[in-house]
Formats: sequence, C-alpha cells, structure tokens
Amino acid sequence: MTDHDYVLRFDIVRRVSTTWETDLDEMRAIYAAFEALGISTVKSSRIKAYHDAFHSLLDAARNQRHLDLNLATRVLNTMVEFRQLQTILKAATASRHCEMWTPRLCQLISGSEFSTRESNSASARDFQFESFIGAVCELSGYAVHFDEPDIILSDNAEVFGIAAKRPRNRRQIEKNCKKAVRQIRRSGVPGLIALDLSFALQANQCVNTNDLLGAKVLVEEIVNGFIHENNARLRQICREECVLGVLAHLQMPVINFGHQDGPQVATAIRWTVAPFTDPQLDGFLWANEFNRKCEIGLFGPRPLDAIPESISANPDNILNL
Repeated sequence: MTDHDYVLRFDIVRRVSTTWETDLDEMRAIYAAFEALGISTVKSSRIKAYHDAFHSLLDAARNQRHLDLNLATRVLNTMVEFRQLQTILKAATASRHCEMWTPRLCQLISGSEFSTRESNSASARDFQFESFIGAVCELSGYAVHFDEPDIILSDNAEVFGIAAKRPRNRRQIEKNCKKAVRQIRRSGVPGLIALDLSFALQANQCVNTNDLLGAKVLVEEIVNGFIHENNARLRQICREECVLGVLAHLQMPVINFGHQDGPQVATAIRWTVAPFTDPQLDGFLWANEFNRKCEIGLFGPRPLDAIPESISANPDNILNL
C-alpha cells in the first residue's frame, strides 16, 4: 500500500447549500443559546461580533451598498467560525448528556473575534476546535466524553481517544504532535492526533475561485500535500503502538466569482485520516470507517441528489464586493 493510497482514498465529497435567510436565523439561534447560559459578557463577546457581521451584511444587501474591506473580512471569518459553532450547538442540543456540553459552551464565549488578534497562549478558539471534533463525532453516532487525551469516543466495537491540537504555525506542528502522543500514552487508550491545519498552513487566506470545485480541489491538495511531505516524520513521531494516526482538518473561507448573480460565499473543508497503525490494512479499514461515519457529523445525512463537492456553500449569499 502506497502513501498515495493513505490520503487520496479518504475523500468526503459533499456540497451542502443554504441561504442567507436560513443562516441568519441559525446565527440568531446560536446567539440566543449563548445568551440563555446567563453570562453577562455575551453582548461584548466574539459570538456577538459574528452575529453583528451577519446583520451588517444583510443591511448592506438591503440598501444595495458595496462592502468595504473590513466588513468583507469580518463576513469571511465569521462564516468559518459560524459553521463550527453551528455544529457544536447542534451536538449540545441533541446530546443525551447536555450537562457535559454546558460548561464547554461557556468557555467558547471568550477570546478574540479573529485569529490574527489572538495571543500565543491557549484561546477559546483552541477549545472550540476540540469541541468541534467532539461534536462531529457525537453527531456521527459515537458516545463522547471529554477526558484525557482530550476526547474519548466509544461505539459498540471499540474505545479510542483524540488529542486535538491547533498549531499556529508550521514550526509548532511537530511540538504539538509530540505533546499529543504523550497525552494519548497517559490516557491508556489508543488514540488519534487531530490537527487543525487551518492556521498553521493557511492563516488569513481565502480561496478565490471561479468555480466551487476549485475550492474543493485546493483544500484537498493542501492537506494531501502536507501528509505526503511529512509522512516519514509523522510516522516517526507516531511510532508508539497507542497512536492510531493523524486526523488532518483544514477549513477555509471561499469567494466564488463565477456565480451568475455575483460573488458567492462558501466554506471549504478537508477532513482526512492518515492511519499509522500496523498491520496497515487494518488501520486503513478502520480509518476509512471512521471517516465514513464522521461524514454525517460534518455535513448531515447524504441526500439522494447530493452534489459531488466537499463544500458547505451559500448559493444565495451574494456579495457586492
């Protein structure tokens, strides 16, 4: 089995479409859910900033105003954060253990609106990635609880952990992986290292394309290229028997200039597992099954007429840039 097989066969090919009206209603519901926690700082939090970005865009559209650079940047950043918060709130609401999620939601309120304004210390967005991974897994049918290494998952067949890391640059990736290995070892259960590569590889970047397929191809190539280029080193770091492999995640905002009605906003996601277990075949089949299940948590059930693009898009969300 080649390194090429380890990455390219783990493709979740989906496109999920919504409208601004639907997203605006969902953003209002998200804000209301955080307000219901009774925390006084919600009105000055990053959650409120995302809520306001949606309303500012709606106001600009109603008054036929062109967007300035600041609002366009806020909207693009908001789309990525909104998608993750949407998934987390959905899992928290659907969970049979809502009490587990409440303290996590409280911690998500703090932090900077944009990653560029974060300090190098742990932030709410780091915590958000960990919560997002747990939410995807819970919505995919796994029993989830948050414990060392970060997340413990179980189903009828097995129990394993996930150590979630969000390195801020390329230099921190190896350090984060080594820390994750130690966490998995201490947990006493086999586990994956989940790496959010969005900030480390594509900080402050936006996909500009004339076709949404281009966004799908780009995020795939970025993650696949990272796995291939670092395969030997990642295997060396993850050589301990308890480490199952690396879950690589990348999420980027997208502007599609090819839409017939004007620029279109979307979010492109790449989620893939590179298994480093022995024997290789067992690890490969396990990782493939994990990805198959997690498609539900990422995108929801697959409709019969699903369009073959791994993008969460907004076809009616047209910007006058």
